[in-house]
Amino acid sequence: ETGLSSTDKIDAVVVSAPMMSSQAYSMALVKVKDGVDADSVAKEMSENINPNKWICVSAEKIYATSSGNVAFLIMTNTDMADSVYANFKTTAGEIGPEYSKDNVMEDMPMEDDMMIPAF
Repeated sequence: ETGLSSTDKIDAVVVSAPMMSSQAYSMALVKVKDGVDADSVAKEMSENINPNKWICVSAEKIYATSSGNVAFLIMTNTDMADSVYANFKTTAGEIGPEYSKDNVMEDMPMEDDMMIPAF
């Protein structure tokens, strides 16, 4: 999943995500047909990606940016996201606008009748 609603501007997509893991992690590199569109693609991914797409875990941090004709997105725990994003920026050199989002999960109060009994 990339968070993109259309592939009209896209030339190629590479997504890295585990089939099974106790860690929320997803990374996407998107090659756009026209480099002018890379920033809008990065922004769309950052706004529409679902950091809660897994059943038992959620990504804490989302980063997205672009470089040339490539849009990049990483979402995972804060420490790993910071590290991977910093490495992408170092490797990419010049980047476009940066988009980041913290995914703060609100504590949901549970009703007494919703409690699961301990065994």
